[in-house]
Amino acid sequence: MKIQIVSRCWCCLEKEEETMEHVFLAAPIANRLWRQFVIFAGIHMENMHLQQLIITWWKQNDNDKLKVVMRAMPTIIMWTLWKRRNNLKHGGTTTYNEMVMQVQEEVRKLLKLKYPWIHIRKETWPELITMLKEYKPRLHHHYVLWKKPERNKAKCNTNGAARGNSGASSISFVVRDEEGDLIYARAKGIGIATNMEAESLALLEAVWYCQEKDLKEPIIETDSLVLKKMVDNQWKIPWELVERIEEIRKVIRSINASITHIFREGNCVADSLVNEVVESQETKCYYLFQELPSITRKHLNMDKSQIPNIRMKTRIISTQ
Repeated sequence: MKIQIVSRCWCCLEKEEETMEHVFLAAPIANRLWRQFVIFAGIHMENMHLQQLIITWWKQNDNDKLKVVMRAMPTIIMWTLWKRRNNLKHGGTTTYNEMVMQVQEEVRKLLKLKYPWIHIRKETWPELITMLKEYKPRLHHHYVLWKKPERNKAKCNTNGAARGNSGASSISFVVRDEEGDLIYARAKGIGIATNMEAESLALLEAVWYCQEKDLKEPIIETDSLVLKKMVDNQWKIPWELVERIEEIRKVIRSINASITHIFREGNCVADSLVNEVVESQETKCYYLFQELPSITRKHLNMDKSQIPNIRMKTRIISTQ
């Protein structure tokens, strides 16, 4: 017959009852470790139990980068305490200073993983807090230009959008000639779908149109790099999209089309059309420039005049 015996704590000399509250907060060394970090985070932990303390870290109202760290801190501190507890149980030792260094190192690893463009060296916890509070990202810019197709060729830009993933979705494609003038455009709602389902359906309907109108060697442009890589057989295709991607490849081969990627800033005409119908879920076809919405006409004229849009990012922009 097994007799249930209350286990005794390995984390302190008093050998108190080993409960979650004791191991992770009430034990003297655990309490001291928490206080080492809460003081610089602006948290007052007096009379808090463990759940309250964790929630308080999560509710810290900081900038986005600091918020990531604040929400991870309870996990990092508790993991460090648990490792020390197990180390002591199996005959090892872990000092308080070693735990402080372990926590700081885990925070530095987190920041390097989430924000590799921020230079993290051997900053201490107070220095990391100050750095993240004062951090001002360097903005990188890149001119994105929609390029006209070659003589006697057509270019087709596609786009898909979903309000939520999945959510109310719509697709669009725009076909233009060598001068950048409109040949045909279509925008329509497709009900509930994911972003990738919308993007792939937009591409499929675009190549079907090119095949139907016997457009030879058209350039198909999408702002979804993931979709392009799937069509090019560089990335694994989700099972629910396999048949659609195979059909896209088949049609592309039949019309000898080429598929290219463009940044969203260079795909403004298709992007503006897709947003026109995402709420109404209508189907709209455009044969003349005058039929297009005013915002779409503006973007089309900018493309025709070869006026670039500016892409702004906090990271260096790869032009591929």
